[in-house]
Amino acid sequence: MTALLRAELGRIRSRRMTWIIAAIAVGLLALIGYGIATAAAPPSAAEQQRAEQAYQQSKADFEQHGDRMRQDCLDAQTQQRTTDPGADFGCDRIEPPMREHFGKPTPEFSRLWSSAQSPATVFLGFLALLVGGSWVAAEFTTGSMATWLTYEPRRTRVFLAKILATGIAVAGGAVALTGLLLAVTRGAFAVHGVAVELDHNAVVDVWLGAGRMVAFPVLTALGGAALAFLVRHTAAVIGIAIGAIVVDQWAAAQLQDKARWTLFNNVLGFVDGRWQFHYARCAQDAAARYGCESVEETIWFAQAAAVLGGLVAVGLVLAWWQFRRRDVV
Repeated sequence: MTALLRAELGRIRSRRMTWIIAAIAVGLLALIGYGIATAAAPPSAAEQQRAEQAYQQSKADFEQHGDRMRQDCLDAQTQQRTTDPGADFGCDRIEPPMREHFGKPTPEFSRLWSSAQSPATVFLGFLALLVGGSWVAAEFTTGSMATWLTYEPRRTRVFLAKILATGIAVAGGAVALTGLLLAVTRGAFAVHGVAVELDHNAVVDVWLGAGRMVAFPVLTALGGAALAFLVRHTAAVIGIAIGAIVVDQWAAAQLQDKARWTLFNNVLGFVDGRWQFHYARCAQDAAARYGCESVEETIWFAQAAAVLGGLVAVGLVLAWWQFRRRDVV
């Protein structure tokens, strides 16, 4: 089995498509890295000057009209409380403007990393699906699978070797790309002389995000490989994946609270660690008045991991079952 796995890894490494997808992944991360560097850059002299002018103008306006603003707020609140006793317009929280509220805020490492990690993980997940799907499907379309089985006729060993090789290869690439993105983010702060301040919770969040950035491409690569064993064509794998997303998004708009079980919502729950989605809940009250309210629900990582992991596991079992019983030509 070790020799078979080593051979599969060598074949993945020698494929042109593998390196094309790797180059695309590096290019996408370069674009994300450029966005990080731009966000971490300190404001220019002109931006600082405009921010200071805006602050001084706002300060002067508040000194001149602040008392009137508070009084107008209190009057409006008093009027509203004649019909809604609990109305609170926050009049006591009207305060003079503060300089730090104007201009570009100081960047935070954990926030910038999170904003970069999520889209990067989704991109890498899709590319990993292409790696797994195209690698296995090409074995069928070129006839290599039939030739390979003449050397190793035990199909379960061949199946496991291909699945393990796909997971290992994608995991290695995902680790390297995640490390690259972390290094780019840290380097952007160092180049611009911005201090990186992380408390314990922020450090945990950063590393958990990095872990998800590795785990998600591995899941999608295994899913793509399983799908390729079932349909045996790269184009079919891509078409099914895109079609599933389109149908899933339409279904999510119709299912309201049950949208928590749709595919893409769980993908976002996995990638972000948690995902909040909204839907309209409409009903008739006791006075026969019909109305709708916006409801927010959260999909946590545990649920998302269970849903996606379960789908991949079922796909792998079906792929193994069909591979053992179906002709390869």
